[in-house]
Amino acid sequence: MRASLFLVTTLLLLALCLQRCSIPEESPSEVLIVGLPSPQQIADSLSRSDVMVAKWAIQDSEVVYSLPETIDWQKELESLKKINVNHQRFRDRYTVTDTKIGETRQVRFEANTSGQEVQKMVIHTIGSRVTYYLVEKHSSSFFSGSFIRFEFEPTSYSLELKQKINLVFENRSYVKGLILPAGDLYQIRFDFGGVKAPVQAMINFNKTSPSFYILNDSERVGFNQFHVSGDTFIYHSDHFDSKFRLINIGDGAWSGEWVNRKNETDQIIPVTLKKNIAFRFKPSTVPSHDISGDHALVFVHSDGTIGSPKVLRLSQHYHYLKGSILTETGDYRYLEGVVRNDSFLLSTMDGTHAYLIEGRISKDSINGLFYSGPTNPAKWLIDPSKSPEITAPEKLTNKTGNERFYFSFPDTNNEVISLSDPAFLNKPVVVSIMGTWCSNCADEAQFLKEAHHLYHNDGLRIVAIDFELIADSNRAFANIKRHVNSLNLDYPVLLGGLKSTKATTHDVFPTLSAVVSYPTMIVLDKHHDVAKIHTGFNGPATGPEVYDSFRKEYLSLFDSLLKED
Repeated sequence: MRASLFLVTTLLLLALCLQRCSIPEESPSEVLIVGLPSPQQIADSLSRSDVMVAKWAIQDSEVVYSLPETIDWQKELESLKKINVNHQRFRDRYTVTDTKIGETRQVRFEANTSGQEVQKMVIHTIGSRVTYYLVEKHSSSFFSGSFIRFEFEPTSYSLELKQKINLVFENRSYVKGLILPAGDLYQIRFDFGGVKAPVQAMINFNKTSPSFYILNDSERVGFNQFHVSGDTFIYHSDHFDSKFRLINIGDGAWSGEWVNRKNETDQIIPVTLKKNIAFRFKPSTVPSHDISGDHALVFVHSDGTIGSPKVLRLSQHYHYLKGSILTETGDYRYLEGVVRNDSFLLSTMDGTHAYLIEGRISKDSINGLFYSGPTNPAKWLIDPSKSPEITAPEKLTNKTGNERFYFSFPDTNNEVISLSDPAFLNKPVVVSIMGTWCSNCADEAQFLKEAHHLYHNDGLRIVAIDFELIADSNRAFANIKRHVNSLNLDYPVLLGGLKSTKATTHDVFPTLSAVVSYPTMIVLDKHHDVAKIHTGFNGPATGPEVYDSFRKEYLSLFDSLLKED
């Protein structure tokens, strides 16, 4: 299998090297956009000795996998390093858009005519770090044609090639590489009462250098707080109050349980781990259909009634499937799986949830089962009569009455912080109603961390108020400290309540019409009047069209509030 994949990769790179790269390296004085990294600089930044890559490839409709191995990025990207249209002489040949949202910069080059060899080049950066790179190059003549597409993200890359010589041969190949942390590749199978939900992880069971990362699409979920008890290896979540307890049963296999402690009663799910399984779900050949797109998903309740629509957002490439479910209260994080000719499978484990979605595909319908633990699965179906849309997050919660929004709660030092404190006087304030057990809240915290970094010196103040599901205040404060430290937050997180529900949380904030989701973000102007309320959080897993639009809107709002008198 690995030999086959090596052959596919070699053929791809050989074919790429035979292509004429007519774009020379530019000098600094000739670049069109200053500060944009060149492909050579991207290759240089990837050349780290500790990087491991696991690949899969498509050749003649068959899927071939390999186990992780080190990679020479200079060789891997040799034929791509000179493909660069960020040059003054291409000014009139490309439409260039340069967008900056906070610290994120997105630059896009689109060819004005189909005759350009490089049709597209896209680079996203955060500061000096490249977070996305895409290049599409094609050429054609009377005798032959070729197409090359290279795409890079911090956790994966792909290389696609189509080649033909008229009346002689035609070839299409695809290689995807997963960029991995240190360790060995394992498949973890969660036992949902006999139904197994697999995910992949990179784990180091060495006691002197332990590490543990769940792999979900572009996400890496850490369980790196480690200790040993007898013959049991225990890996605590970096962020949530959950842990794996594992015992070695020999031959690269482990057995144990995942313990989730977010509620008063622990949720315990049996798990088994097996080393060197290179896939999450075993694919067959590449399916003949593509289910990419947004679908109106509804859950069927036990009494037969239908729930409110959610958006099942899917992106399929060959057999590989990724996506998320968008709801009014937040997304279902990074889902990853495969498509077969009559079905699909998706799973995730984000540190505080484990999900499995089984889907059946027929000519007239898509439906299936949703598992979130060892309980009865929920039935779901795609309703083609409904539009795949959800209510706008600003329309779910409103301010009511004439009373002003207010908070006054203790921090982890047991010091009470109140909206009336001098630190908030004449300053816009962003308040997040959240929980340390909530993965969508962690996504929102990353956004608020960015906002704090951008605007704190200008006067913006951010406060998170945590509502725990447990009754123990000592554990609650420990959860807050873990939340702050793991995300490296610089704004205060206060304890708002214990054994919380949405109803009891609403009791704390009677000026709101309801609290329907954790998180709920309340934006106050300089006079501490409510400027906007955002319910729920659909984060990076939902794709740039949702998340980038949100970031642009709210960072612009914060900026405008700071400029008001």
